[in-house]
Amino acid sequence: MVAQGFVDGQLVNRPPFFDGEDYQYWKMRMECFIRGTDFDLWQVIEVGDYVIVLAEGTSAITAADKKKPIHPPSRLA
Repeated sequence: MVAQGFVDGQLVNRPPFFDGEDYQYWKMRMECFIRGTDFDLWQVIEVGDYVIVLAEGTSAITAADKKKPIHPPSRLA
């Protein structure tokens, strides 16, 4: 099922169109599109938009620091 007037193609300036079928294929194409457009945006999607704070006694951010949230959003607010 494709919406009229929209054709899903391999465009670099338009995200892939999801027509309700084959979600896994669309998901991979969407991930590639976002990573290709702005890799930092993909990091926000995967990890969240957190400020990374250095632990006392360290001078660099490690890969493990990038993956763990410092202040997760409150679901109760």
